Amino acid sequence: MIVSCGLLPSFRTRPAQPLSPSTRIGGWFRARAGFAEPAGFFPAGNTRLPVFPYQNPGAAGAKPRQISNRKKQGEKPRKILFIGTPGSGKTTLATRLSQDTGLPFVSIDDCRIRYSDGTELGEERAWDHFLAECRRPVPAILEFSGMGLHVVEVRDSLLLSKMPVSVIWLVLPFDTCIARARSRKKPVPYPYPWAPLEYALPLVHDGIDFAWEIIWCQEPQFHAMRREFSGIETVNEMYAAVRKICQRL
Repeated sequence: MIVSCGLLPSFRTRPAQPLSPSTRIGGWFRARAGFAEPAGFFPAGNTRLPVFPYQNPGAAGAKPRQISNRKKQGEKPRKILFIGTPGSGKTTLATRLSQDTGLPFVSIDDCRIRYSDGTELGEERAWDHFLAECRRPVPAILEFSGMGLHVVEVRDSLLLSKMPVSVIWLVLPFDTCIARARSRKKPVPYPYPWAPLEYALPLVHDGIDFAWEIIWCQEPQFHAMRREFSGIETVNEMYAAVRKICQRL
């Protein structure tokens, strides 16, 4: 199984230049999974790249963080955004929450399946539709990886909705996510080269961690919560924990 991996949010120090396929492949591997959001990459020549220490979130010594930067506002209609690596359970839990609450559920991969033909133009079409859903001033459940080329656009679109927003980052050990990702067979149109899952997933995690610190936890209008699991929980147990989080919002 291979997953899509744009590695880091695209905070560029100069305007992006058109990239040839050889530049894309040689500069950054893009990972691909039927349920993973592809992230952004840096154009050739940009040397100001953040450096991320590798840390397995399920390993001993990892420091869990619970970050909430929005005061309790009581029960209000809101948008709920699930983020996380491939295999972390985003789609499963978001779908179940949608079924229980009646809120619409939209993921970037749903938009790819509906609007993309696997080309770069198709990819942009899919993102246009996903961002439009983020901007709509109605409660909804949304899902993408939480990092990558479009992370700032997602944040800005959510702010334009004028809705309260809760961001839930699901974190599981890498080996659990890899095993679950490999079991997925969902075909999703995607235009970029692929990288092995074992290589891509830690990089996606690091990209989310970077965006978590400088995007999701810095916006006063968002309620950001990181929820770690050990990897041995059942789907029902994970869902019960997520429901508890939502009931406290």
